[in-house]
Amino acid sequence: MQFASVEARADADKIAQRVRASGLQAYVQLGPGGMGYVVRSQVAKDPGTISTATALLRELGYKSEVVSQL
Repeated sequence: MQFASVEARADADKIAQRVRASGLQAYVQLGPGGMGYVVRSQVAKDPGTISTATALLRELGYKSEVVSQL
């Protein structure tokens, strides 16, 4: 799941750290075309897990989307 896209690596790292503190795994990756950084979490593809992760991210103020390429 991708839930943030920012220009600065430091901002991406802060977001990932905040999400990790809430119990989800999170990692930073270079954005498409080398532009900025995206913050993602790898979750199981079952609907219950996706729903739980989406709700947690929403509580933290992030809108998530399922992405197929990690």
